[in-house]
Amino acid sequence: MGEEPRSIGIEAENKAWNFLRALGYEIKELNNEEYDIDCLAEFPPSITKYRLLRPRYSPEGLTAYEITAGMLRERKIRRFAEKIAKYNKEHEQNQINGGVLLVDEKISPQMSATMEREKIYGWGSNRHSFYQEKIRIFNTWKEQYGPTAENQINNETTYLRCSTPPPTKFDKLLYFAVFFDDHVHKLSAKTVKDIMYKIRTDSIVPLIECGIIPIHAYFEFHALGGVSDLREDVWKYVIEPWRGEGIIVFTPKEPFKNYRAFPALP
Repeated sequence: MGEEPRSIGIEAENKAWNFLRALGYEIKELNNEEYDIDCLAEFPPSITKYRLLRPRYSPEGLTAYEITAGMLRERKIRRFAEKIAKYNKEHEQNQINGGVLLVDEKISPQMSATMEREKIYGWGSNRHSFYQEKIRIFNTWKEQYGPTAENQINNETTYLRCSTPPPTKFDKLLYFAVFFDDHVHKLSAKTVKDIMYKIRTDSIVPLIECGIIPIHAYFEFHALGGVSDLREDVWKYVIEPWRGEGIIVFTPKEPFKNYRAFPALP
């Protein structure tokens, strides 16, 4: 009877650590019994642009990770912060810069703010799905189309970029998947427009200036904080004007993916 809960716990841990590795983390230590810390991991310095960036909602440097089940209470956050403080007091040369709690539920903005005051970040079920989708697209594009990179636009926004220069069998030259890692604000049409024009300046205009026209570009958007009805405004103020410049935009049937209420990490 006692074996089953433990085996379920081990399975959940293995999924969590594989999830971190897929994001690009190096696992330094697992199940540190002395300090009761589930995992110590670090995002390595970038050695190539063709990789994922460190997740925006995470500390730099050595990071403590902990899996917690059930309702997230402030006492769990304080207890986690105390473990990190104890570790740092006894490891002056190898400090933990912060922690991440992996939670099998959605975390409210109010609770997130409470956690951040303790230098603890909360990855709830919606953020798990958000990062998992980024991993999936990155790996799929890399396998199907070629080298794929993640580029940062601002503190909340990054995009995956993949190009398929000729000769190639693909009908689109550029692929973009934009990720808005902001759990507080809904995605607006103005934000989408600003980001698309930033991508246009950085990644599309240089090709046009080299004489490559028309350019077929694929876009999709992922918003952690949810989306409103954006399609009409984005088509009217971005996609249609771009067509007149020789930039032909393609999207999936549902270009805006909402992660406001997503299931837990599979």
